[in-house]
Amino acid sequence: MLLENGGSIMWADQYIRDVSGMQALLFQFDETTQERLTSNLAAMEINAVPASDIAEAVTLLTAADSDVRLILAEYGGTDGPGLDLINALLATDVSSYPYILFFLPDNTYQRVLDSLGPIPGDFLIMGYSDEDLRARLAVAERTLALQERLQNNQFTSESLAIYDHLTGVLNRQAVYERALAEHNRA
Repeated sequence: MLLENGGSIMWADQYIRDVSGMQALLFQFDETTQERLTSNLAAMEINAVPASDIAEAVTLLTAADSDVRLILAEYGGTDGPGLDLINALLATDVSSYPYILFFLPDNTYQRVLDSLGPIPGDFLIMGYSDEDLRARLAVAERTLALQERLQNNQFTSESLAIYDHLTGVLNRQAVYERALAEHNRA
C-alpha cells in the first residue's frame, strides 16, 4: 500500500506498528464472545489475555513486563463495568493509555465517547460482523503506532534540546542549568 506525502511516495507499512507480541485485554466477556474475539485477535497476531475484574485488569496493565496496549470490553451503561474501567485507568500512573474498544448493546455511543476523555478508543454495536471488528482493530493498531511514534519523537526532541548533536556533549544551556541546580543545592 502506498501513501502520497507532499509529492513523495512512502510505504505505509513503515507506519504500521509490528503487533507481534502485543496483547489485548478481554474484560468481562461471556465465554462465547471471548472465544470469538480471541480467534479474531489471533488472526491479526494479537495475543488475548482475559481479565475478570478491575483489579486484575489494572494489575495486568501496570505490570513492568506488560505489553497490553489494547482493551476490549463491554460498556454496560452508566452503572456498568466500562465506566469503572475508565475511572480505574485514569487513576493509574501509566505513561500512555491503552486503546479501548467498547462493545455496546445499542446505539448509545455518545456516552462512551464523552466518558473516554484522554483515553483513545472506539466502539462497536453488538451484532457486529468479524470484518467490522477487524477494521476497528486495524484502526487501533494505527492509533497505537502513531502514539508510539509521537512518544519516540518527543524523547528525541528532548535529547536534541540537551545534547549537542555533533559531539554528544551537553550544550551550553544544559550545562548552565545543571550548574545552577548544583549551586542552589549547595
